[in-house]
Amino acid sequence: MYFPENDAIYHQSQNVGKSKIFGFYYSYGNNIKKWWYINFGTTFENQNYFLSETDFHSNKLSININNDWEISDTWSVNLSAYYSSPYVYGYIEIENYFSSNFMLQKSFFNKKLKVRFYIDDIFNSRRDKNKGIYDDFTFDFYQKRKTQTFTLYAVYTINSNSKARKKKNKSSNTEKNRL
Repeated sequence: MYFPENDAIYHQSQNVGKSKIFGFYYSYGNNIKKWWYINFGTTFENQNYFLSETDFHSNKLSININNDWEISDTWSVNLSAYYSSPYVYGYIEIENYFSSNFMLQKSFFNKKLKVRFYIDDIFNSRRDKNKGIYDDFTFDFYQKRKTQTFTLYAVYTINSNSKARKKKNKSSNTEKNRL
C-alpha cells in the first residue's frame, strides 16, 4: 500500500482487504483449413475488491488469437495477438493492453534445419500504464520499455528421424525366482 508522508510517497506491502473474482474462460483450437490452424481464447472476469476503506468493482475481458499457416512443406508463418481491456486490481486502475507478434520459418535438409525470423510487438504497442487511487493522493504510472524486437533463430536437429535399433532384452528373471 502507498501512503504519503511529508513530501514523499512510501510503499508498504500489507493485507488490505478481500477479493472475489468470478470468471469464464473459453478456448478453441482447430484446423480451419488443412494449412491453417487457429487457437482462440477469451476470458471474462467480474472482479470485486473489498478493501479497508473502499470497494472496487470492474470487469475484465482478454482475448488471445494465434494463427499458424503452413505455406508449403518448408515454409510456415505464425501471427498472434493479445488484448486486455482496462480493469481494476485492488487500488490500481490498469489501462488496456495490446500486443502482436509475427514469425516466419523456413526448413532445410528434410526439416533438420529450421531458420526462424521473429518480430515481437509488431506495432510497438506494449506499455505499462496505470493509476493508483488512494484517499490522500492519486498517482499515474506510465512506462514504455523497448519491446519491439527482431530475432533470427536457427536450430539443427541431429538424428531426428533415425529409428532406434531393436534389441531384445534377455533376462533370466532371477527376481521372479527369489520370491
